[in-house]
Amino acid sequence: MILELQNIVKDFGGLRAVAKVSFTVKAGEILGIIGPNGSGKSTLFNLISRHIPLSSGRVIFDGRDISNAPTHLCSRIGLSRTFQIPSPFTRMTVLENLLAVYSPSPLPKMRIKALEILEMLKLSRLANERADSCSGGQLKLLEIGRALMTDPKMLLLDECVAGVNPVLRQEIVALLQTLRAKGLTILLIEHDMDWVRQLCDRLIVMHQGELIAQGSFEEVTKNAIVLEAYLGA
Repeated sequence: MILELQNIVKDFGGLRAVAKVSFTVKAGEILGIIGPNGSGKSTLFNLISRHIPLSSGRVIFDGRDISNAPTHLCSRIGLSRTFQIPSPFTRMTVLENLLAVYSPSPLPKMRIKALEILEMLKLSRLANERADSCSGGQLKLLEIGRALMTDPKMLLLDECVAGVNPVLRQEIVALLQTLRAKGLTILLIEHDMDWVRQLCDRLIVMHQGELIAQGSFEEVTKNAIVLEAYLGA
């Protein structure tokens, strides 16, 4: 297992946003997290990536307890993420946004790597354009590109196709399948069920901060509790 969550809890005052969530992620798999708005999905991502502190529980990544690790250390040991709303350096070029990511490598080597990532993302023609000239879908790709600059072992994607046109969605499916074939583990949050069905090996379902089901797409979408909580049946 590359990731293990053990009874993760997050309280905000009197509100329990995440309630004793436990699951594991296998190396090389694509695991999806679904659930209605407010179910605790993004909070869970923030806990895993250490952007907010745990109230209790443990996060084990690649055999290492990172429950109290700083965010920058998580990135350096191979855990990287994107955010639902991309926040590029808008006055910098697309290429400069990738080069701004921390790396111990010398700049010429980073530049080669960044250009290779832009080629993979089909953003090469925008390399010298300012990030604020990019479309919403292109900014989603740029967000993924910045995460890939850290050489992650595991990538957390928060709604990376939300608001993206259907053609680009399929390109992102192909991209993520290629990355998985190269050994990258992917944990993602998404609302588009067709997209999730194409991509994910397994699903985790959350509702009101709790994990209410997990399994294959077919298993969770036939689960009576999931149908009531998530699909409105």
